[in-house]
Order: sequence, then C-alpha cells, then structure tokens
Amino acid sequence: MSHLIHAAYGTALALIFGVGTAVGHAAAADSAIHQSMSVRYSDLSLDRPVDVKTLYRRIEAAADQVCGPREMTGSHLAAPSYLQCHDAAVKQAVEAVANPALSAYYLALPGHASIQLPALARR
Repeated sequence: MSHLIHAAYGTALALIFGVGTAVGHAAAADSAIHQSMSVRYSDLSLDRPVDVKTLYRRIEAAADQVCGPREMTGSHLAAPSYLQCHDAAVKQAVEAVANPALSAYYLALPGHASIQLPALARR
C-alpha cells in the first residue's frame, strides 16, 4: 500500500492468507482456503516507533486469528501449517504496508535477517 493510498484512506490493510491442506499434489493449488482480515491503523503514525510496534502486533494478531489453531491437538507445539501460514501472512502484510520503519522493525526481529522485502519497503 503506497503512502498516498494510506494518506488518502488510512483505514485498513486487508490481509489475505492461504490456509488449508491438500490431498494429493495435483489438488494442492486448488484446495487452499483464502481468508482475509482487516488490520486498521489509521489511528497510528508510522513515524513513531511505538506505533510501528503497535501495527506489527496488530498484524501478528490478525495472522494468528486467520491461521489458527496454533497448537497441534494434544500438545503445546505449534502446528507446522500454522507456522507457515503465520510467517507468510505477516511478511505479506509488512510488504503491503510498504513503510520503511515497519520493514526495518520486521527485519530486525530474530530469524528475519535473511528475508527479502521489496526495495520500496527498504527505503
């Protein structure tokens, strides 16, 4: 989402996540269930580090809701499908916002140093 669009509308970032499982390799592409959730951030100023952190937490919470359940039944281990969905959804949302401060915050988190974001988000 460009800064112009954010400034003009400033209401929400719609996130779309592919979740689900496939039976067989041929059906894999057609069987994903797409869910979306809006993350509102018009009340935030992404020039402020505290607001960048707040937006990131909102993005993670949205990904958690859409990609859940988090844990495998009968354990406290995160389900691999949840982790894959959550990580992809958060990355997609950070890319969509295309804000340098949010991108920097995301890339500074443990395990994200090797992740590539579009050049626009790195400025």
